[in-house]
Amino acid sequence: MPNSPFNSHDSDIDHSELERLRGEIQDEFMEMRDDLDNDDVRRLTLFLYLIPVVGFFPAVWTLYRRLGDRSQQSVSRLSVTLAMGWLLSYLLLNIGASSSPNAALPLLIVSSLLTSSYFLINIGLMLQLLRRKRLWLPGISRWSDRLP
Repeated sequence: MPNSPFNSHDSDIDHSELERLRGEIQDEFMEMRDDLDNDDVRRLTLFLYLIPVVGFFPAVWTLYRRLGDRSQQSVSRLSVTLAMGWLLSYLLLNIGASSSPNAALPLLIVSSLLTSSYFLINIGLMLQLLRRKRLWLPGISRWSDRLP
């Protein structure tokens, strides 16, 4: 196989030039990765916190371990506040519905409206995050900022 392009002794490639190009490609890749890490991964993490019910757990973990930057902490607090408010209200309304047969239907309707609102609010916050706007809810954001 004398004409094979894989014969290393017949190659005219300058190895120092190849090493220089490899170093440049690695440097550019590292820059791109750092840019991706800094913005896109952070935003993806914020999306994770805003997933209804499921996002509560990574948000609590972030607050407990004091991870992330200021915006991640703020979104984690907001997510935890919304989830805890929804869960507490949901449980109280269902306990009331099970203990009072006369008021069961209205309480269950309010409970379903509360659950739908919780999901819609989280989706709205995700859309605000997608548009790169500030995540803020009147009253709730101010209250959630008081969390540790």
